[in-house]
Amino acid sequence: ENMKKVLMLLVLVCLTTNLFAAASAEAEKTAAAPKEITVAIPALPATVEPGKEVLVSMYRVFMNMYDTLITTDYQNNTGMVPCLAESWEQINPTTLEVKLRKGVKFHNGTDFNADDVLVTFSKERLFGENPAVGIKDKNWAAFKEVQKIDDYTVRFITKQPDPTMVQILSLPCYSIISGEDFKNTDFIKWQFKPVGTGPYKIVEFNDTEHLILEANQDYWGGKPAFDKVTFKVVPEIAARVAGLQSGDFHVIADVAPDFHNMVTADSRLEITGGSIATARTIYMNMHKPYMDIYLRKALSLAID
Repeated sequence: ENMKKVLMLLVLVCLTTNLFAAASAEAEKTAAAPKEITVAIPALPATVEPGKEVLVSMYRVFMNMYDTLITTDYQNNTGMVPCLAESWEQINPTTLEVKLRKGVKFHNGTDFNADDVLVTFSKERLFGENPAVGIKDKNWAAFKEVQKIDDYTVRFITKQPDPTMVQILSLPCYSIISGEDFKNTDFIKWQFKPVGTGPYKIVEFNDTEHLILEANQDYWGGKPAFDKVTFKVVPEIAARVAGLQSGDFHVIADVAPDFHNMVTADSRLEITGGSIATARTIYMNMHKPYMDIYLRKALSLAID
């Protein structure tokens, strides 16, 4: 049972795409949980700078290395819950005030505070005309600025009311980085070994081969489940399934439907899935004559 719990934890934390297969606890319930685990995935992102890549390959690994201010409770399905933020309050339609968690340290040992949030969402990194990540505005066009109220309080200001602000702050691309390390490191080097606060820190990264992580023993959220996690690039699904069956991999990603029977036929294996980390919005083309107010109201009322 404990083996199943730690495997499910890894799956929920590291993945936001369709289905996974993992070694079943029923066949191994008498064995001790592994201290090291290998996850076979189709691809890795080109860099591990969380603001640079908005891809499935990014989502499935970044959640292990970084923390967001707010996160989604995937295990209990209770919605948005605190992470590096202790609490938040909508001050007005365009302002969200966030109280930050105290006592959190980055992988390099420095303390987390409001200054790191300011650098994370700065013009130099994400929202300027020529941001370091290379993509202006990313997927938050309404963002205006973030203000520091004190060392552990910030306010996010948008250009117009944005009902998705809390969900957006939970996206991995808005993970919090070490502001001090970002400012003192050349970006070319930084993007391959950034500094976050997550349960695992980078040991080695090769985007065509593997990403090796080790446990952050000082993690504010408690002791990580494993001492070492290796994400191994295995492009072919057949090779991933074969590796899972042979015991070379503990978890594999992207199990296509036509491979389900092959996996479930082995009593030691199981397939699982879960929610995806995304904020869904609807945009209406106001320049078309058929998008009148009654149709827009009808569309709004049709959404639960």
